[in-house]
Amino acid sequence: MEYKCRTSTTISPPRKHYFLRPPEETDAWASENDLNQQPIYCPQSSSSYVKSLNYDVFGQEDCLFLDIYVRKEKISSSLPVLIYFHPGRFSYGSKEEYRADFLLKINDMIVVIPNYRLGILGFLSNQDSLLPGNLGLWDQRMAMKWVFENIEAFGGDPQMITIAGHDAGGASVGFHILSPLSHGYFSAAISGSGTALDPWAMSHSSGNAVVVANSLECPTNFSDNMISCLKTKQLNDILEVQMKLSKVLFLPTIDKAADIPFLPFPPQTLYANGFQKNVSYLAGVTQEEAVAEVASEFATAIKTQHLDKIIHHLLKPYLHGISNFHLIIKAAKYHYLRGIPVPTFESVKPQMVEMMSDFLYVSPLQSTLKWHSKKTQNTFMYVFDYKKNSDINPILNSAEEETNSDDSHMGDAIYLFNMTTFNESIVHNGRIHHVKKLLCKIWGNFVNERSPAVPNWKKFNEKERNYVEISTTIGAKINYRRHGMELWTLLVPDLQRIHNISTEEQYIIHYVDTDSLSWGAAGLAILLGVLCIALVGVVIVTRRKLSHASFLPVTSRKDEVHYGKIGEYM
Repeated sequence: MEYKCRTSTTISPPRKHYFLRPPEETDAWASENDLNQQPIYCPQSSSSYVKSLNYDVFGQEDCLFLDIYVRKEKISSSLPVLIYFHPGRFSYGSKEEYRADFLLKINDMIVVIPNYRLGILGFLSNQDSLLPGNLGLWDQRMAMKWVFENIEAFGGDPQMITIAGHDAGGASVGFHILSPLSHGYFSAAISGSGTALDPWAMSHSSGNAVVVANSLECPTNFSDNMISCLKTKQLNDILEVQMKLSKVLFLPTIDKAADIPFLPFPPQTLYANGFQKNVSYLAGVTQEEAVAEVASEFATAIKTQHLDKIIHHLLKPYLHGISNFHLIIKAAKYHYLRGIPVPTFESVKPQMVEMMSDFLYVSPLQSTLKWHSKKTQNTFMYVFDYKKNSDINPILNSAEEETNSDDSHMGDAIYLFNMTTFNESIVHNGRIHHVKKLLCKIWGNFVNERSPAVPNWKKFNEKERNYVEISTTIGAKINYRRHGMELWTLLVPDLQRIHNISTEEQYIIHYVDTDSLSWGAAGLAILLGVLCIALVGVVIVTRRKLSHASFLPVTSRKDEVHYGKIGEYM
């Protein structure tokens, strides 16, 4: 029904020209006759989320290709375009795992799916001008630029380009919304199960290059010496180091030291200073985003035999070094476990999934849409909540045996794309076909009309936080998980700003339900209960109003962005 044309967007080998360097354009492109080539993956080690791959290292460095999907029958000479960035936590995945057949069957559009560099090769950073990081984002931008300049040859409209993605792809969309370097190449955006504010989406460390260089016996004193040495290493050796350094994150980062920075400030700061592009934005989550995270960590966490330690174990990777972490744990425990008569380790697993979903996905999403809706009213939120007892969502791996949940992390992507790695899991029945058609139509409407075009789907606003719940039907609602959002976006940032509290006291967070106290942004009252020594139980309550709250990590209220050298940034 459609054809796929593969085309190169970067230079060809030799390796020395592009290793750990930004991409460069090339005039060379392959023809449709080259479609029977072997699949092209950027170098990576297989993910624990993907059952069919057994921790092999694979891929080729000359990997920056994109696939263009166009209907065989020509609809018009100026079709809207969807550029989709694949998921994979910036460490794995490829355009090869996603096909656009579903979308093209019922929508008039062109779909482009590019590769981008991953892991060490895409996000190694020494926080300096020679190795600032974010090469994977530059690859995406190069693909966007190529599409903008060439898509008319395929019948596409360069003024109607929508960028989209799930997981790392969704977060990438957020970074492009915030970076003026990308602003000229798209006019709408879609993020699923990932935004630029998600705690897992960005590295805030001082750089990861030194650790990698030490592991490969390369010098660390100067980046040019380091890069020269790394060029001499075999690709497999580099990827094996990446696998061994499981706690070292290779993610987008602040690259202020770069000659041309892609993200010179944290996303929170860029949003607060209005650098988000004024584009229509559709973004959403699934009902149980964090099933996989909890399932993979819960077996280890319950060995602690203490509920506080379970919460500590789940949150620590994302909040390491945060002040008053013990208070955050107590606040989370009170919010998610209150009302459970006798909590047991197994009985609290659903609450832990909700906690991690709120923290990692839902709260950042609503913070993102709050900021974005200040720039454009054409902002829409959805929650995917279709459940079916099957193994259709392969993202869960071991978790799927425990949950049988299709509304877990990026569960909606399976209904939008032919995910080639997992198609054997999909059972084609009427209900699935209906959900598939519903989601594809929503995305198609948004790409074509800059609106989902669904009755009663109101635009997101900060007061009501309008959204729709998508299952076999669509229902309009407001204030999704309101109490959880207040915990993570209002109370927790405040707790981080509490200083000089006596370490001899035991602190318990106590905040009341909305029935007795409103948590509105204006006039917000936060009660901080401090339980004194022994049995006294004297509670000290602190109240203060918040003019605005930011999501973790907290940035200074005085932190402002000035682009006096905007020409250099562009």
